[in-house]
Amino acid sequence: MSFGFRHQYPRLAELLDEETSHNAELNYFRRIPDSLQFALMPRLAEEVYGLVERDLAQLDPANWDDFRQKIFEKHKNKGPDPTRGYSALFSTLNEVKGYGVLKQEGCSDIRLVEETRRRSPDWRAVGPDGGDVLLEVKTILRSDDEVDFDSGNGEALEQGRQPAVRRVWPEMSDGFKNKIRSQIGNAKEQMDRYAAAHGIIGCRQIVLAVAELDFDLSSGSQAFCKARRFIEACGADQSVEVRTTFIGLQWPCEEPTELAPIE
Repeated sequence: MSFGFRHQYPRLAELLDEETSHNAELNYFRRIPDSLQFALMPRLAEEVYGLVERDLAQLDPANWDDFRQKIFEKHKNKGPDPTRGYSALFSTLNEVKGYGVLKQEGCSDIRLVEETRRRSPDWRAVGPDGGDVLLEVKTILRSDDEVDFDSGNGEALEQGRQPAVRRVWPEMSDGFKNKIRSQIGNAKEQMDRYAAAHGIIGCRQIVLAVAELDFDLSSGSQAFCKARRFIEACGADQSVEVRTTFIGLQWPCEEPTELAPIE
């Protein structure tokens, strides 16, 4: 590993060192310093790895130690999924974004919740008013249809065939809406169970949705903003606060005076 990589991405470098000690042959981190993307396209590498590094750099030393251990307990000796690559690994890395949300909310004593057999929220903190705050991060991935379309076109280009085309339909499908409701409902259930098991009464509950939208919903501002508002509004029915952040292309949205109704 070059000094430049270790200097520019110190916490990613620690993950690489840890990965080597665990002998995870197919782990993603081993590929970073030697990737063509890193060597030939430093600006693109900064956009990818720099974002991850900045998320990791937010963590205080104690939470960093716990989070680093969590990554390798969950992902050591695991290779990429045949269709979705390292999405499971990045879903775990996205959990760090919850720490930043809690800091922005003015919380203190932010702690990574230890994973057990019972599913629990990712973070617990003390709010500005002294009350308990729980936060669960949910990564919402692209649909299977979107992944299959991109994969098929990638194969076509490699084989010198004409890629497929399709009509863009910038509307939220029932499948998308149901997936969002299900993810937020699961997060609510996790936080409720944890609160009950630990005697926490009346705590504030936050879901951070890290969404990777299909092209239909990310290709224009109107569809993107409608999807964002739908995600955030889904928490109202379940008495949770929903925050959003997005992977890939984003559009500026005017803040509504009130949450849009659930369709």
